[in-house]
Amino acid sequence: MATGLLVVCVGKATKQVDSYQAMEKEYTGTLRLGQATASLDKEEPVCEEMPWKHLKLSDLQEAAAKLTGSQMQKPPMFSALSVNGQKLYTAARKGLEVERKARSILVNQFDVYWEDPAQQDVDFRVICSKGTYVRVLADDLGRNLGTRAHLVALRRERIGDFHVNQAWDLKNLADACRAAGISDEGDYVPKRLRDE
Repeated sequence: MATGLLVVCVGKATKQVDSYQAMEKEYTGTLRLGQATASLDKEEPVCEEMPWKHLKLSDLQEAAAKLTGSQMQKPPMFSALSVNGQKLYTAARKGLEVERKARSILVNQFDVYWEDPAQQDVDFRVICSKGTYVRVLADDLGRNLGTRAHLVALRRERIGDFHVNQAWDLKNLADACRAAGISDEGDYVPKRLRDE
């Protein structure tokens, strides 16, 4: 479901991972109105349905605007975060609810685009800080509108100044790594050994 930009660090560049993770992110995607899932995305079956046809684009825009700025956000149960040594998604798959602490996030921009109000799917664009769960924003948007919503598509467009349009695809990345002497296992192979 999630696609888009991934910054890959190898060798000495792995020391820069934290600085990349801290950069502002930009996402585009699609949410579906009127339906909720346990994972807040399409990876789990719909568990609740509510009316949504009464909504207008202006309602969505107003609700999205209210979700911008500094706020506290509780991570979803279906996440890779660990609480007391256990991944939250492991507990969630067992039907357990684990207490989670809300974290400070910043949503700089949350735009919605609803081309056909007869359709449940709404496109969006979010610019946000590290640690923001876009799935939670979609769920919050639905709840704030008196209905429910979940993600059906998500694409990371940008991390800091790195944009998906400037990224390499996996084949080109693998070719560049081999040309630079990095083996398939991630180890550097000196040129003199590569030529043998």
